[in-house]
Amino acid sequence: MKQKVTTLRALYISHVEAMQNVVRLHKSGSDASFQELSSLISSNGHSIEEVRYAITIDIAYVYLVCLISILHSCSTTVKSYFYHVNQFLASEATKAGSILDDLQISLSTQQGELTLFASELRHVSASGFASVYIYNC
Repeated sequence: MKQKVTTLRALYISHVEAMQNVVRLHKSGSDASFQELSSLISSNGHSIEEVRYAITIDIAYVYLVCLISILHSCSTTVKSYFYHVNQFLASEATKAGSILDDLQISLSTQQGELTLFASELRHVSASGFASVYIYNC
């Protein structure tokens, strides 16, 4: 179970790193576009802040799309993990039930043997201990 959790943690970290790489890539592309737009805006007299805001919104959108994708992937992995854990627990419960059934049968058999032994002791006791003792000597 610890290994599964470690694997899930590693998977989550790798997805987060992949998402960060996509964001960095997109940001560098956006920065290049921003520089190009900045020069065009300067020549056209538009506000650089309006363009920067639009690019920031675009980056945030890409970041959210990546995050949703990663969360969906992790959710699917976790569901699969819990499915396997439930299967394992069900299997172990079946084995435990079988062991308890065997134990019950064994205890029932021993109870019968003890009952027979007690009956034999009563019979020996009723026939007289002295005669049994003399016979055995």
